[in-house]
Amino acid sequence: MICSFEMQIYPRKSPPGYNGYMVASYKVHEKLVDKYGKTLKRIKVVGHLLPTARSVRYNITGHWQTGKHGLEYQMEDYEEIVENSRDGIIAYLSSGLIKGIGPKLAERIYDRFGEDTLEVMETNMEELLAIPGISKKKLERIQVSYLINRGARHVVALLAPHGMEKDFYQRNNDSLTEDDMSMSDEEILEQLLLITRKNPLLHQKVQSALLAP
Repeated sequence: MICSFEMQIYPRKSPPGYNGYMVASYKVHEKLVDKYGKTLKRIKVVGHLLPTARSVRYNITGHWQTGKHGLEYQMEDYEEIVENSRDGIIAYLSSGLIKGIGPKLAERIYDRFGEDTLEVMETNMEELLAIPGISKKKLERIQVSYLINRGARHVVALLAPHGMEKDFYQRNNDSLTEDDMSMSDEEILEQLLLITRKNPLLHQKVQSALLAP
């Protein structure tokens, strides 16, 4: 489903023991109707680590369910939709998803790499050192933010089908580092086996996920 973030409904402020669960309103950018044939222009999305950058469109996948306040869409995964143009790439880079890159720096990056910018971000980020204003320290901050944003989304998507994302976020969010984000699904689950060894119920869920086809 193609949509864009409009407003965070819950939480207004992160409560003590916050587990990462969110409720937000999104504007729909494709034809969508309810069971009565009524066009839906906005939907309520629930899940962990919902995407909230305002200048980016998302392809959100999941399923419909009936919650306490009516129909809602349970997010299981999402991808940023980045238009391969100057405006689209600059909007993505400066959206807030990648810490350390603002509008002016995003423009300089695009002016240097053009339509190859996203490939550089994905495969050879060290080339950003050629951009005025990006030091080795700033590059490290950009790299960490990019990897954690991509990795956190991947971990939640991996765990959601097994009902583990809530417990993982609440108990173990600090246990994986940016160095872990390039691991395969199997390597992540093997790492989680170690993290969850003192939590028998969660440990069993990880084992089941490892054995799943």
